[in-house]
Amino acid sequence: MSQPAKRVSVRFEPDSESYVLIDTDYKLNHFSAKLTGLMYNESYRGCALIILKDQFLEIDSECWVRPANLQNPIRAIVRWREDFDIGVSKIGLQYLDI
Repeated sequence: MSQPAKRVSVRFEPDSESYVLIDTDYKLNHFSAKLTGLMYNESYRGCALIILKDQFLEIDSECWVRPANLQNPIRAIVRWREDFDIGVSKIGLQYLDI
């Protein structure tokens, strides 16, 4: 049986009430947030977010994200998604331009 991949980056808790704006259709120099997520944890290479379950972000889809404390968006890819019965989902994003 294969061993699960170990995390390369250390995870840490974000500042309270940290959120991320998400643009699934980014046009050059025009970031327009279509979704918002609450940051669950973060690292240098990515973050985990809590979003509403009906917000459509498939695994392996690319998007642009702008954490609340940053001025410019970062290109990211959805690496995993976990849906819950209470109407929310957790997603893991990996930053691509780091």
